[in-house]
Formats: sequence, C-alpha cells, structure tokens
Amino acid sequence: MLKRWIAVMVPTLTLALTATSASASATHCTSRVPSGKYQTTIDEPASLQGVWTIDFNDGTDTDYLNGTEVASGTYTISGSTIKFAQPAVPSGSVQTCQTPGTYTFRLPGRTLTFTKISDPCNSVRSEILSHRYFHIR
Repeated sequence: MLKRWIAVMVPTLTLALTATSASASATHCTSRVPSGKYQTTIDEPASLQGVWTIDFNDGTDTDYLNGTEVASGTYTISGSTIKFAQPAVPSGSVQTCQTPGTYTFRLPGRTLTFTKISDPCNSVRSEILSHRYFHIR
C-alpha cells in the first residue's frame, strides 16, 4: 500500500511544484523592471524608420535612433505598469512628447512589449512603443 501511495503522490507533487514554479516565474517576468537595452526596427512610417534602442537604467530611459541619442527622460514602475515622464533631454530631429505617458509592459524571456494605457500626446513615443517587439541587446 505504501508503494502505491508513493507511486501516486510523487508524480502529483512534482506536477504541482512545477506548475507553481512556472506560475511564479511567469508573474516575475511580467513585472520585472526592464533594466538593460532593448531594440526594435521600424519600417513605417518613414519618419520613424530605423533601429530604435531604449536603454533603461535606474529610473532613466535613453532613446537612440540608429545609434544617435534622440531623447532621455525618467520612468517609474509599479507592478507591470511603467510611466514615462517628460523627456529631460530632447534632441535631434525627433519630436518628443512633453507630457507623461502610462503603459503596461510584458517581459517574457528576452522580448519586451508595451500596451498604451494613456498617453495624452499622439506622439512619437506612442508610435514607437505600441505594437512593437523590443528584443534585449
């Protein structure tokens, strides 16, 4: 009887622990601070064409277009929500939004995605972030 109980319980406990671990891992990936550099390539619209890189570092985000810095600002994260503050250093020919925007983000594995919650500007920021996949560099 003990052998039968062990034969049933060990696989059941293993399955339960695996499911719990996977669930915790998925939750962690979703709300993890996206520290690091992420990159995407934009083909359309023509005004935004190129390789975009966002460098998240300790509450500061720096945006690059084809390797040239175009804006820098601050962000705060609460769970899986990120709020971008107005840019601190807008530069270059890219028009930056001067009003904070709020997005949810997901970071499963090495791909970062954003979904707009609110962004008062119909801006370059919204166009760059929404519906794009940013891959860790």
